[in-house]
Amino acid sequence: MHMKTSVQIPPYLTSMAVAHLNWMEDNKPNDLEKLYSEKKLKDYLSQKVMTAKQKVDQLMQEGMSRYEAMEIVNGIILSPPKEDAPSKVNPMTGMMRSTIRMSLYE
Repeated sequence: MHMKTSVQIPPYLTSMAVAHLNWMEDNKPNDLEKLYSEKKLKDYLSQKVMTAKQKVDQLMQEGMSRYEAMEIVNGIILSPPKEDAPSKVNPMTGMMRSTIRMSLYE
């Protein structure tokens, strides 16, 4: 008899967190760099994922399928539409993107 072991993935490494991280790289690179430099990125992503999961659960309780709920949550929480008047942003370099992503595994 084999025992199954389950691996707990931290919220900041889930697909939801990665979706939001991708969005931040493209839309809020200054905020992303600030969260990274202040060592608050993992907590920020974890909170964003928890908020998204709660909204998915709420929408499913209201009768939506998981797929429908995830589509809505992705559009309003994880990857919202670009703002009409984007703030001045400095494009993120590939090196900074890599550095930030690697920090999530530390």
